Amino acid sequence: MKERETYIKYLAVLVLILVGCILSYWAVGHASRRPATNASVGSDVLVGGPQETRSLTEAIDTGDALHTHAASALAEENKPPSARQFIRDFLGSEAQLTIERLEAMGWDLDKLGPPPVPLGEARAKAFDNYMPSDERIRAIRMTVARWPTELTAQWLEEHFLIGSQVTPDQFKAVQDAARPYLDEAQAIADQYTELLQYYVKGAWDRGMDKAFPFMSSNSTSSGPYCGSGAYGGWVFSVCLSWDDCPGLLDLDQSAALLAQQRDQTLQALLTRK
Repeated sequence: MKERETYIKYLAVLVLILVGCILSYWAVGHASRRPATNASVGSDVLVGGPQETRSLTEAIDTGDALHTHAASALAEENKPPSARQFIRDFLGSEAQLTIERLEAMGWDLDKLGPPPVPLGEARAKAFDNYMPSDERIRAIRMTVARWPTELTAQWLEEHFLIGSQVTPDQFKAVQDAARPYLDEAQAIADQYTELLQYYVKGAWDRGMDKAFPFMSSNSTSSGPYCGSGAYGGWVFSVCLSWDDCPGLLDLDQSAALLAQQRDQTLQALLTRK
């Protein structure tokens, strides 16, 4: 519907230009057919008298004015919307939250325009930073294994709430006792992250991501993963539920059960008198 309205306005602009040209042409032709007046023999021949000259000038001015008005109207029609209007048009009822967050960051949405890169081109290039980074994969492995990347006495004291400092002998005993559990937990975490990356890529390939101009929404998910990729003023976000990722919940529950068994063993070591 909007394209049709733009087309109609464009035709109207062309008609205005055509009318201006016709008026100018008619005025020149009409004046040239009038007999010469106020001209003496042997002198330069004037096109017409003052009245005809004024009519010609007015007609030309009218044509120029119509042309200028038409050009201005066409330029206004083709003027890109402000960032504020673009966000409202693109996000609809979800736009206000994004607008408020951007303005809180100091953005002047009335002076800025739309994202500089077309949506399709931006999505094609956003995949490079859409997949989870190595740092995030390491963090997910640690979360699944329920064990820090580097064990410290402070972590043991806080995790097991033993109310006293862990001695060097206790620390070594914990390391030795935890090792069999950690090897199995690490194997589960590796399976988990490998399968998760498969589902994250699959979500992108199936178009499950949602595009946002300038920044993503701050929606949260109780599922295993939320992530995004960005390029050219666009952010492409996806949140996966457990139902979107068959097998992940089973792996996570297996890791949780293993961590429970490990912690029972370590708790006994740390509280032994």
